[in-house]
Amino acid sequence: MCCATGAATRAAPGRSFRFRGEDGTFEGSRAVSPVAGGARLRVTLRAEVSGLLAVFAPLLGWLFRRRVRRDLERLRTRLTEEHATANHAAAWVPAPTPID
Repeated sequence: MCCATGAATRAAPGRSFRFRGEDGTFEGSRAVSPVAGGARLRVTLRAEVSGLLAVFAPLLGWLFRRRVRRDLERLRTRLTEEHATANHAAAWVPAPTPID
């Protein structure tokens, strides 16, 4: 997968940030908000393609959306597993033994 360079344009630590590519061809945001039992991550991305790539824009959009969905699903799985492991470990911590 190709890499691009960009910078954050606005940030609310712990909640959200916006970014834009150095060349201005892409921009997006990430925002986390609390929901019952967890959190919701909202991802927005926009990219401009020109020249020969413009012919392939619909395919590139589909491929990119598929990639982002897979990345987010992997993130959800990892976070769920880590949460379950942390809760399981906490449930198995033995109570302190009183000293007589």
